[in-house]
Amino acid sequence: MEVAPRITLRNMEHSEALEGLIGDEIAALERFYERIITARIAVEYPHRHRERGNIVHVRIDIVVPGEELVITHEPSLHGTMQGLEAEEWAKSFETEARYKDAYLAVREAFHKARRVLEDYVLRMRDEERPGERATAPQGRVVKIDAAKGFGFLEAPDGREIYFHRDSVLDGAFKRLKVGSTVRFAEEEGEKGPQASTVRQA
Repeated sequence: MEVAPRITLRNMEHSEALEGLIGDEIAALERFYERIITARIAVEYPHRHRERGNIVHVRIDIVVPGEELVITHEPSLHGTMQGLEAEEWAKSFETEARYKDAYLAVREAFHKARRVLEDYVLRMRDEERPGERATAPQGRVVKIDAAKGFGFLEAPDGREIYFHRDSVLDGAFKRLKVGSTVRFAEEEGEKGPQASTVRQA
């Protein structure tokens, strides 16, 4: 991220375990979409509900190019993760059992955030300029070296064209394999033709 994420816990004491969980969830979102600019996460026990337990408010703000995605979540008393499976998962935080509901709410909120982020990525792809998508040649990955971060694709005319990890959009390099179909833009590099932008078709 360009700016470090900000985590705020309201009406509750500092919890390293909870902040660690949030950090892991943020990292998972970044692995899915590497262009996240920053994120703000707030977890709150409202004063009027603390004695009841279970009611935890979570707000996640994800800043991405051209937009800010806002996810709010308040689990119900009978939410889908309040069952036996969630209870077993929460046992790993026995030292802070009083915040079990917060852990569960954070997990649910980030599941929702992942879906919202997926929708954003698909929407951005759909909003690409029609002419650019129509004219971008289609190729097929014929060689890939995941460790060194580069590969070669076969152009429609049969030529093999080099591409680097950084030229693959949306952090999709790790998902490419021999045989993957891609769209690409070609340019002349120092050692010959190379793909400047590569996206999965």
